[in-house]
Amino acid sequence: GASGDWQPTAGLFKQIAVSGDGSHVWGVNGKGLVYYRAGASGNWQQTTGSLKQIAVSGDGSHVWGVDSKDKIWYRGGGASGAWHLIKGYLRQAHVSGDGSHVWGIDLDDQIWYFSWI
Repeated sequence: GASGDWQPTAGLFKQIAVSGDGSHVWGVNGKGLVYYRAGASGNWQQTTGSLKQIAVSGDGSHVWGVDSKDKIWYRGGGASGAWHLIKGYLRQAHVSGDGSHVWGIDLDDQIWYFSWI
């Protein structure tokens, strides 16, 4: 099994997403506000956007999210990027490690696949 100890850290969130090497951490709080942190040693910084769910690629450069109206959002460039609305509606979105494959689930539990890079 895994060994180690859980260590509390600052922040209260309903969902988080972490890049493959742990250097990019995104969080969504109970009000839908989006936060970014540069790894375990960074500090939480509120960013633009309002989401209910967030996902990040392995290198942190592709961030996908879903808002309270199930609209899909993409942020290229990670923390330095800007949000762009993507056609469609999902209740969950998840991105592959290299950022080129996105999987989602809609309100009817239908699975969707999006490949674009």
